[in-house]
Amino acid sequence: MEGDGRCRKAPSIAVSSHIPAAQNASQTSDVSNTVIALFALLIASAAPSSPQQLAGIWAGDGFGLRPARIGYVVQGKCAAGKITGPVFPDRSGTFAATGYFNRQTSGYRLSDIAPRDQLASFKGKISGNTLVLIVRLADRPGETRYVLKRGAAIKFPDCS
Repeated sequence: MEGDGRCRKAPSIAVSSHIPAAQNASQTSDVSNTVIALFALLIASAAPSSPQQLAGIWAGDGFGLRPARIGYVVQGKCAAGKITGPVFPDRSGTFAATGYFNRQTSGYRLSDIAPRDQLASFKGKISGNTLVLIVRLADRPGETRYVLKRGAAIKFPDCS
C-alpha cells in the first residue's frame, strides 16, 4: 500500500548465466591454459636458443671436414687431423675448437712409425653454406685458411 509509511523491499532479481556451472568452469580453465601457454611461448622466444652442433660434410680447397663418432675428422692433401670434441657455433656462426693436425711430406716414410700428433687450434666462421676454417699449429707460427662448402665432395690427390 502506498503511503502507509512502511518500507517495502525491492523484489530480488536473480541473475543467471546461460552457461551451466560445469561448462563455465571448463571455459575458465581453457582460458587459463591459453594464457599460460602464451606466457610460456613468450618466455621461450625471449630466451636464447640452444646452439646447434656443427653437422654435415664440408669440403673445398683440397680439404674437408666431416663428423666422426667423437669430434670431426679433417683431411686434405698432405694433411690430416681431428677436432677432438663437439663444435657449437654461436649465433654469428663463429666457433673455436682444439685437436691435432699432422702435415705429411712426400717421399718415403717408415710405415711402422705413426706421424706425430701436433696440437692445433681450429677457428671457423659459417656464413650460409660456406665455412671458413683456420688451422693453427701450436708449435709453429702462421695459420692455414680453408674455404669449405656444405655438402661438397672432397677430392684431393695423394701427397706427392
